[in-house]
Amino acid sequence: MVKCSNLSILQITKKKLTLTLNVDGVKLSKNSQTTIWPILLVVNEIPPNSRFKIENVIIAGVWPGPSKPSRGEIRLLLRPFIDELLYLESGYIFDFHDGTTDKVQVYLIGACCDKPAQAILQCISEPTAAFGCGRCEVSGFMVPTKNDGNVRSFSMDYDNTINVTKRSNKRYDELITIYQLQQQLKDLWPNKKKLPDVLIDEQREKGIVGVCLFRDLTYFDVGRSFMSDSLHNVYIGAFKRMLDLWLNKKYRKENWNIVKHLKKLAELFSSLRLPSTTTRRPRSLLDYHKFKGNELRVLLLFGHRIFYRVLQQRYYNHLLQLVVLMHLAEKRKIDNVDLKIIQQLSRSFVVSFPELYSDRHCVQVVHSVLHIGDTVDDFGPMTNYTTFQFENDLGKLTCQINQRFS
Repeated sequence: MVKCSNLSILQITKKKLTLTLNVDGVKLSKNSQTTIWPILLVVNEIPPNSRFKIENVIIAGVWPGPSKPSRGEIRLLLRPFIDELLYLESGYIFDFHDGTTDKVQVYLIGACCDKPAQAILQCISEPTAAFGCGRCEVSGFMVPTKNDGNVRSFSMDYDNTINVTKRSNKRYDELITIYQLQQQLKDLWPNKKKLPDVLIDEQREKGIVGVCLFRDLTYFDVGRSFMSDSLHNVYIGAFKRMLDLWLNKKYRKENWNIVKHLKKLAELFSSLRLPSTTTRRPRSLLDYHKFKGNELRVLLLFGHRIFYRVLQQRYYNHLLQLVVLMHLAEKRKIDNVDLKIIQQLSRSFVVSFPELYSDRHCVQVVHSVLHIGDTVDDFGPMTNYTTFQFENDLGKLTCQINQRFS
């Protein structure tokens, strides 16, 4: 039984399969500026330890590049793909290895992507825009920077984290009606250069910028089915930002900054005994700004102790919230008690962030930690659908392409 993201319960049997989607760009080689954008699918009923093996990954389509597709181009790629999924929902006769045949229904129930790719698929504003969150309708606001610039903050108090409107199929249907009416009125308005304020008020549309084709699917929710991702939302998202605040010289006058202890921290980190499952030891902490996702994951989950009594206690306690949150979210089995703690920690982490680091640093990736609990509730442990796995598959695919045509 799988709890689907439209809050329906889909009974999984041998005659039903479910899929998770990833779309991302990848360079064909390190020196190439050309990127391709494959549509990858995995079958959720395959056990996690085999699910992402390259022979089990489905390449459902490819945008050939040479650069990132526009919103219009991605629609051209997705339309036949969605039509195929609708066909599979009605059932398709498959031949099995034991010589039998049977009709199997196949459903797409989730998509795990980085934020820019998700925004294109979801047909919402860019992540840094006022309504750039793909999971809720939080309205970002501009705050000044020290260089006379501005940055959009997604700071929220506790009540707002509870009361904010979540994106869903029902809410999408309401907003797309408003959006389409706005577009019709704009088309009819005689002077396009002088549109009345009511026709350019983006507050009403809450970030919707077009029709999301995934709305046609039975068990895909155009809010909750877009999963929170551990790689982009946490490790190279919120945690990487925290690390930069602590260790970047430009913040050395702030209470949270500990750059003067960097060499000592690097020594402590290099001396740590890491779990046997660690396939590659991270680089020196002196090169923290070059860390990739796996290195940041090791530092957060197993190296956080080096910051004890170096960070002020309130900053260290805040870090521990993220540590415990991710340990629980990546457990193999998550019970209701774990889930409740995950939801409490994600809310507390997001609410406390601007209190510690100011509104200016509470950007979209920090806000996105708030939604980890909902994704875990719907889809289980984050290791089952992380883009760590999809990016690994993309790397293998490009290697095969280069070997074949070299």
